[in-house]
Amino acid sequence: MLVTILCLSSMGGLMGIAFPVLVPLHWLAARGSGPAGTVGWGSLAALSLFQGGWIASYVAFGRQGASYAVGLAAAMAAVVAFVCRGAHRSPERAAAP
Repeated sequence: MLVTILCLSSMGGLMGIAFPVLVPLHWLAARGSGPAGTVGWGSLAALSLFQGGWIASYVAFGRQGASYAVGLAAAMAAVVAFVCRGAHRSPERAAAP
């Protein structure tokens, strides 16, 4: 978690390099967490993907509005993935016959 916060707060674009490693680690950490942990790790993954996608598209396309859209799309994909995964392992679903 501290590495992610450090990468997010760096002004040099460290998250552009680190997000391919950190996001799968967030996924694994959320696997063993409860609902609050899943929300926390999912939020970190979404922020990481937003900044990583924004940096990658900014480098590729320059100062266009598309860089924010790419970052937002990546963040939304992470949120949907974590929510679907959390819903898949909910206690109500596990108790159903």
